[in-house]
Amino acid sequence: MSFYVLLLIFLIGCQQERESIDDWTPLLGNWNEFDAQLNNISDPIKKEILLIQLAVQNPQYSKILCTKVQTYGAKEKCQKVIERPHLSAPRHK
Repeated sequence: MSFYVLLLIFLIGCQQERESIDDWTPLLGNWNEFDAQLNNISDPIKKEILLIQLAVQNPQYSKILCTKVQTYGAKEKCQKVIERPHLSAPRHK
């Protein structure tokens, strides 16, 4: 019985990190859930890379995403994304 109790505690305590950038895209705009999931990433480098990737792929959210980066390099890259608003314009076919 104690095995099951330990297993239950382990499963409750473990929050799965989202692995793919595609897992994060649906959370854009739902900032409370986004921030909660972002706080589950313990590696600050992974967190910065994720935020930069999301800002590049979703420039309409870049200003919000860039407020969440911490390092100088990430802030510099974010500034470049923000300075290119045409990236978020609809594409003509």
